[in-house]
Amino acid sequence: MTLDAVHDALKLQSFYQKQDQFWQMLGFIRQTTNPKLSNIEHRQLARQLNLAIENAANFQTIQYSVENIYYIYFLVLGQLRGKKSVQNWMFEEKKETLTDLYKIYKLLFSLETPELPTFGKTNTEIKISQVNKK
Repeated sequence: MTLDAVHDALKLQSFYQKQDQFWQMLGFIRQTTNPKLSNIEHRQLARQLNLAIENAANFQTIQYSVENIYYIYFLVLGQLRGKKSVQNWMFEEKKETLTDLYKIYKLLFSLETPELPTFGKTNTEIKISQVNKK
């Protein structure tokens, strides 16, 4: 996979339906230093991730991908929120994006991932490798 392929995939609103390719794309994004996605692409990534989770063939797929989900959640949140306060970000952000991110957050919370701050807050010191696979 390449960054150009990621950009192309995020343009397709139904890319998440290609489950194997979608989960591989998340792994590629996680392994890429500074993937250089636009805010629109970050919103689309959150949307497709939420839909991929909802439409996953089984829960094992989600459990296997929890590290990538965790990373993508904070990647998107960090990019979209930036240096805004949580309140300002929530006021200005699209409702659909907030909903998608909150559903992802609830999933991560239910999987008891370590060091998960309250919704909307970022934690730049979180070590993604500490995510437990259950």
